[in-house]
Amino acid sequence: SHFQPHRSKEFLFQVYPGKSGVVRGKLVIPRDDYYFDDTQTFELTIPEQISCKVIANSQDDLFMLKTVLESISGKDRFLDIELKVMDGIHRVYLDETDVLILQDPKHLSPSAIESMKRFLSEGGSILWFSGENYAGLSSITQANLKLPKFIEIVHVTGESFFSVDVTDRDNPILQELNLRDLSSALPQIYRYNKIENQIGHKNILTLNNNDSFFLEIPHSGSQIYYFTSPLDLRWNDFGMKGLLIPLIHRLLILSATNEINTSMVEVGQEKYIKINKALINKKWSLITPSGNRILLVPDYNREELIINNIQELGSYEVFAGDEFYTAFSSKLSPFEKPSLRAREDQVISILGKSRSVWIHPGSDVKGIIFSHRQGKALWRTFLILAIAFLMLESYLSRMRTEEIKVHS
Repeated sequence: SHFQPHRSKEFLFQVYPGKSGVVRGKLVIPRDDYYFDDTQTFELTIPEQISCKVIANSQDDLFMLKTVLESISGKDRFLDIELKVMDGIHRVYLDETDVLILQDPKHLSPSAIESMKRFLSEGGSILWFSGENYAGLSSITQANLKLPKFIEIVHVTGESFFSVDVTDRDNPILQELNLRDLSSALPQIYRYNKIENQIGHKNILTLNNNDSFFLEIPHSGSQIYYFTSPLDLRWNDFGMKGLLIPLIHRLLILSATNEINTSMVEVGQEKYIKINKALINKKWSLITPSGNRILLVPDYNREELIINNIQELGSYEVFAGDEFYTAFSSKLSPFEKPSLRAREDQVISILGKSRSVWIHPGSDVKGIIFSHRQGKALWRTFLILAIAFLMLESYLSRMRTEEIKVHS
């Protein structure tokens, strides 16, 4: 596709890689005056299949989630979906599961809680839609899974509703949602669980009264994504909005593939890499775009690598021992874009009008510089002449010895 200067074009293209895992690529544009942005590397995580287990209290509660997941899975069966109806979760097997989705569970046994904690520690993620049953969950369940504290159910009557606002637009979950008007895709909330967030909880979407709607809960190196209102038309119209399917799709991708590891980082910023607990004692190293190898020491408490040496543009590789683990790319800060230009008055006000000259594009740079240098040279000449004349005048007007004797 061809682009004319100062024109824009919208288009959609699809690429189907022939393998799974981390796929690396590079985008190159013709060289110009600003060559730092002529090449951009990138990495994509391509899973073979994502295994989802959905647990709800009834078939009616399963219906909305089943519809959403089947639309995401498509004909290629991108998702392996397992649907369960359980009045209370006493035992749950998660060995072959990537993402566990819970639709307002009524009760979790100690065995189920331990299974979920182990599941999270092994890299799995949980999507939790809370509803009227959340108030009945025990404090032990909330403490073990680091869930927020329940306060009360808030609801409105008539045609009133709460609107949803974006709190963390830079969150990886929302960054890749290509919605033209995100605000129109956000749901209207009629009922929700008012909660008290705990330390480490991060709000992503909030209500217009600043109460939480969608938050991220870190747990054992993984996440629980928690909604304060379930997929139920009596509670909200989330199921009718365009945000639901792309948001769930994005959550599944991030949860099952650790796409956070391959996301880009700005030069000068820190990069966080989540690592598997089984590999934490490996010898970790980083290969920079210039080919240098840097040894890394994991943060054992957070089970991640913190890389603060991002000083080069290009693709970085992370190794666990001698085995490739993941890769990511760096990008320029938005403040480095060549389109950002200071105005003449801004620069002159900082440097001082008497100490600076603004040269406009298309001007004779050499001639302007030459004239200003010659101007300084003339002033220097005038100064030397003035000093010479002053010395000459002083010499000529001096008192002579003969005149002094005559007067005496």
